Amino acid sequence: MHEKVIGAFIEKHMFY
Repeated sequence: MHEKVIGAFIEKHMFY
């Protein structure tokens, strides 16, 4: 998998 995609996904969840 792509780390960038995972990082963006985690960041969005962290924003909540």
